[in-house]
Amino acid sequence: MYDAGRRALRRCFYESDPNRTTCVNLIEKVVTNPGGIPFFTFLDGENNEVTDNLERGRIRTVILTLTVEEPRA
Repeated sequence: MYDAGRRALRRCFYESDPNRTTCVNLIEKVVTNPGGIPFFTFLDGENNEVTDNLERGRIRTVILTLTVEEPRA
């Protein structure tokens, strides 16, 4: 999941208790939507973009575009 407050891509584990979630940061300092590029792009089997939530069964590929800020060396 993307946590906008932390600017981090996180992995969350849901245990047997649905009210308990354990999350860890995978990538920090993520800048969303650089230059207008979508964060997630969903494609069907013929590489056509799927934008309608009601058609999510057509999704075969998910493209995740990340830009990460790092300090200058």
